[in-house]
Amino acid sequence: MDDKKAASLIIRKQEIASRVRQVRRMKDLTQDQAAEMLGCSRRRYNLIEKGKLELSASELDFMARELKVPIIFFFDGEEERLFGNSVA
Repeated sequence: MDDKKAASLIIRKQEIASRVRQVRRMKDLTQDQAAEMLGCSRRRYNLIEKGKLELSASELDFMARELKVPIIFFFDGEEERLFGNSVA
């Protein structure tokens, strides 16, 4: 994999991590609560939010269903459509 592709994947992981954190906060959940809801340890959940853990498509699908957001939320700027302009 060339450097440009590697950098792109790192950026994408960070974007997904940021959206995971964003939806947890919008749902007013602690990391402990989110981890419990998703059936993982707080440590693993923390790694997800930091972008240190790569998630499979099935893991993202499960996360989206449990958090009640469309899976596209993790990839695209859907927060305004879903939650209005109040998202920071």
